[in-house]
Formats: sequence, C-alpha cells, structure tokens
Amino acid sequence: MEIHMAKLRLLAAALCLGVATTTGAHALDDEIGARQQLMQDIKAAMGASVAMVKGEMEYDAKRAELAMRTMNAAAIGLPMFFTKDNSEDLDTEAGPKIWQNMDGFKTGAGILAGTSDAAAKKASEGLDAFKMAFGDVAKTCKGCHSEYRVEKK
Repeated sequence: MEIHMAKLRLLAAALCLGVATTTGAHALDDEIGARQQLMQDIKAAMGASVAMVKGEMEYDAKRAELAMRTMNAAAIGLPMFFTKDNSEDLDTEAGPKIWQNMDGFKTGAGILAGTSDAAAKKASEGLDAFKMAFGDVAKTCKGCHSEYRVEKK
C-alpha cells in the first residue's frame, strides 16, 4: 500500500511539474489537457466500480481500492488545473459556474477526495461495504456534474 501511494504521489508531482513549467498559449492547452486526463481517469475508475457494484464484473477488493485511490488522487489535483476561465471553449465541458464559484468547485473536489478515500478503505471489507461507501462517491460526482459541467454540442 505504501508503494502504491508513493507511486501516486510521484505521478501527481510529475503531472504538476509538467503543467507548472509550461508557458504562453501552450500552458492553457496543457492545463485543459491535464484536467481532461484527470476526468478520464475518474471516468475509468467509475466505470470499473459501477460494473463491480452492479455485478457486471466480479468484485475485486484490490481493483475497487485502486479505482477509489485513482479518483482520490484526481480529485485532490483537479482544482489546480482550473486557473483560467475557458468556459467558452467548445472542446471542454467545463462550465462557467466553475470560475463563478471556485470555492464551491474546490469544496466539491474536496468532498470527492473524502468520499473516494472512505470507499477505498471499505473495499477490503467486501462488496456490501464498498457499495455503501461508493454510493457517496457517485452522489458527489453527480452533484458536481449537474452544477459545473456543460454538455458538448
């Protein structure tokens, strides 16, 4: 577990360093790309978790924990990639409410970090325990998406 967390921290640091060292027009592109990648990571983790919860995939405690740790790391890092309002960009689903209510957005990311951490800790207790904790994760995702996400046209 310690090795896994060390790898996650190293990955997060490398990602942050890569974005922090960019300049000019590429910086915003890299910022958008970084946050879109984090959202794709969350989507993949969510997909695996939903499949296990629904019984479409055999429950695997380690896989469930990894999915939640992935979501946790992404939730912690996500707010740092919303420094410039690009809500008019048609290639992103980031809505203007993110920048209008950045504190609320950061709070939502913090809640996702907390619920995903709690679900990761429950994974080893079996499917029923994971399902209960995962429900809070899913509600958190839905809440932020309904508030801050816009559908691409």
